[in-house]
Amino acid sequence: MGPLGYVLLQGIGAIVGVVVLWLVAKRKLGFRWAALGWGALAFPLSQLARVAVISPLNAGFERFLEPSVAVTAVTVVLVLSSGLFEESARWVVMRYWAKGVRSWREGVGFGLGHGGIEAILLMGNAMVSNVAMLQFGDVVREQVARTGDTKALEALDSQVELLNTIGFTLVAMGWYERILAIIFHVAMSVLILRAVRERKWQLWLLAVLLHIAFNTVAVTLAPVSYTALYIALTAFTAVVVWALAAGPLARRAVDGSRDVAGLPANVGKQMP
Repeated sequence: MGPLGYVLLQGIGAIVGVVVLWLVAKRKLGFRWAALGWGALAFPLSQLARVAVISPLNAGFERFLEPSVAVTAVTVVLVLSSGLFEESARWVVMRYWAKGVRSWREGVGFGLGHGGIEAILLMGNAMVSNVAMLQFGDVVREQVARTGDTKALEALDSQVELLNTIGFTLVAMGWYERILAIIFHVAMSVLILRAVRERKWQLWLLAVLLHIAFNTVAVTLAPVSYTALYIALTAFTAVVVWALAAGPLARRAVDGSRDVAGLPANVGKQMP
């Protein structure tokens, strides 16, 4: 299989995998499709708001700061805004629109929708971009070369070289990273669910900080070592899995014996 085949395998495999995950999880957990749909809506909404706010800010950095300083500033803003906007969007959607999402299983469905649609959009966009690069790379390189931007040309050459050497290992690494991200989104959705139900802004803040920490690990270690990156993200996700299975985000801890209104848990689950 050549580079084009591997690129298509990674993108299509990720999309099919997410759909299968949704179907299996829906059957096993019994959450409503609406919960998954609200979660899937929360992600693009968060990105629209994020882009609207940080684009002018990043443009200002690039105009008034030295290039090296501007790159650092833009990276910091991207990392900080990821947690702030995604967790805030989760809270807004869950608090005001998805009022049926009030139990653990509905929160998990919400998180699967959020993390799943992110994987579909990111992997699908990467697939389209990489296919275009493989098919029209020479044309793109010629256009970049005409600008005289040597750094952009070097970055382009590095990307093309990576694509031409892609194999199943890199494909699997991309899938694995998305699996970790989806698990993380599920945990943060359940945490935001608790924030909404218990009306504790501290839990929202905790979700924001954890999200920033997760992305900081990725941004910091990716340029250094992919091995260290995946070890760190796996360890981070292992803690998240514990929290969902037996910790403060477990079903028993979240649903408890009563809902936020003080009603029995089985009554609360019937509320719209």
